[in-house]
Amino acid sequence: MSGHRRAAAALHSLGDEDRQWILSALPADEQGTLVQYLDELKELGFDGDLSAASFLDTSGTGITPAIAFDRVRAASPGEIFTIFENEPSSLIGQFLSIQHWPWASRLQALFSPVRWESICLSISPTHNVAFARKAFLIDAVANRLRKPVRHASVEAGHQVFSSLLRWVKSWRP
Repeated sequence: MSGHRRAAAALHSLGDEDRQWILSALPADEQGTLVQYLDELKELGFDGDLSAASFLDTSGTGITPAIAFDRVRAASPGEIFTIFENEPSSLIGQFLSIQHWPWASRLQALFSPVRWESICLSISPTHNVAFARKAFLIDAVANRLRKPVRHASVEAGHQVFSSLLRWVKSWRP
């Protein structure tokens, strides 16, 4: 399967917001190619539920979803803060929307009141985070927890969603 077809299959399984975000970060000619393949998938009747399990290990580390989930649940508020300190409030809100994390209430004290309010505005009980996005976020955070904790300013260039973008771009011919 060509790189563009693989990328289209992965993008097709994502929610509209995620798909548009990734497409907007690509050059116009590649957007056009991927949009054509996405249209083709729709015409063929694919519903977007393409083996979501294949997207669980985007980092290539072989970490199982259960281990990743347990690792994130067991993290300290300080570790989570270090990972998300420089991330957009909307991303943090989406991560917190995945489930009620045991460290979530203690995480509040680490953010400024203004920033926490912005994060809370992004948390919605009716917000439905797509399965592939949940799996990716949990996996990405779990993998960051495996690395030695460094101050987030050192890691500012390595934001969670930047690895998803690199993953899709790697399929280009």
